[in-house]
Amino acid sequence: MEIGSIVMRALAEARWWAALLAVAASCLTLQAAPAGPQVELTVRARPDSAFVYASSHDRPQPVLLGRVNRPLALAASRFQGGVLFTLGGGPPRPDGTIPELAGYQSASFPATNPIYAGARSPGAAGSYLYPAPGQDELQLAPEPGLAGWWHRHSGEVATGLVLLALAGLVRFRRSARPALAALRRRAPQRKVRPQRMNTEDDIYVGRTFGAWTTTARLGAGGMATVYRAVSKRSGGAELAAAIKVMNPVLLRDDEYRKRFSREIAIWSRLNHPHVVRMIDSGETDEVLYLVMELVEGKTLRALLPENGMPLPQALHYAIGICQGLAYAHGQGVVHRDLKPDNVMVNRSGQIKITDLGLAKQESSENLTLKGDTFGTPAYMAPEQITGGTLLPASDQYGLAVMLFEMLTGRRPFHVPDSVTLVMKHLQEAPPRVRTVKTQLPQELDALIDRMLEKDPARRMPDMESVSEQLRAIRRRYCPE
Repeated sequence: MEIGSIVMRALAEARWWAALLAVAASCLTLQAAPAGPQVELTVRARPDSAFVYASSHDRPQPVLLGRVNRPLALAASRFQGGVLFTLGGGPPRPDGTIPELAGYQSASFPATNPIYAGARSPGAAGSYLYPAPGQDELQLAPEPGLAGWWHRHSGEVATGLVLLALAGLVRFRRSARPALAALRRRAPQRKVRPQRMNTEDDIYVGRTFGAWTTTARLGAGGMATVYRAVSKRSGGAELAAAIKVMNPVLLRDDEYRKRFSREIAIWSRLNHPHVVRMIDSGETDEVLYLVMELVEGKTLRALLPENGMPLPQALHYAIGICQGLAYAHGQGVVHRDLKPDNVMVNRSGQIKITDLGLAKQESSENLTLKGDTFGTPAYMAPEQITGGTLLPASDQYGLAVMLFEMLTGRRPFHVPDSVTLVMKHLQEAPPRVRTVKTQLPQELDALIDRMLEKDPARRMPDMESVSEQLRAIRRRYCPE
């Protein structure tokens, strides 16, 4: 309703201005023909948007008659000796001068009295054409140069850009349709929106899961909560660990239970110094849980300075992440949600990759399903955004975004709007890291740029080759 009222007010104002212009045009016409016989004259000219003015030797002030190629009223008695037609823009300026038509040069065309006895326009007596049929019509010369071309064609260019933008939007919506369809198929199964559990009312603090008893909550998300837990071992020694427990709201969500079980299966296969180690898993009262080593330290996100890390520190962390991912990829596992929040740094400075909740095995049938789009948009590879096939190269793209951020304190694409962010990952070339920090090595700049290629086939062959290049850069620029 609000839009409709705005449109109606705009139309009313447009009609008011049209009426005002009509009155002004009538006054000008009366000024041109105050009395005496008049002729109806159509001035044939191009472009069709030009205005025509009339003047003479005894009346040098130009008078606006109207637009070309339309019938105009001309007082024959006022221009006995002849008339000078001037083509240009309109309306006239306050000082009476004639403005140029955008993109064209104004020009004047003298005509003598015999035009009034010229060829009659088809239809009515006293109506004439000038120039007469068979003669060339008047023509304004185009303004030279690029500016003149732009003045003449800016409207068509703007229209073309709007159409291109609409076509791009339609194409993007079509490419995103499989992902949207997959989300719609999942929606009916989630009748209750997962909520973060209240810390004060957390029923799982102090709860026993198998041999483990929770003592404090470490973090929570919509799908699961992580607790600190202890277990009594033989000899009375206590073993501390982190236990991930599924959200009780999702107990009947078959799809999520499968995903949690898949995470347990994947983690049970991994045993590497740079990957958080799985200790135990199980099910208590239909609640699935996963027990992992407790990393005493901080996330990489918490360690990121505002302007980026020193080069040796960033390379140390990046090499550790590469080694952990190279091992996981060798086991057929793609992380899919690599970001600083999912990398821990323990008290000795060792990297630990965590949160394999979105990880998938390369051999998994679901890995190649279109529309299966999960992850964090700021770090997602283009093929992950469009729901394409995920490969180890997808983790490589996320690591490149992280490395860019570790070195500079900002990501390659940093915009608040998630839709714009996704479009930049899909279509826009990322900036080079040396444009932000010029002192960084050129070899590192070239490596990050290659890892951020839109086409996975054009990225580095594997994580091991990325690790080798990073170690070579460290040996050259960060000698111990």
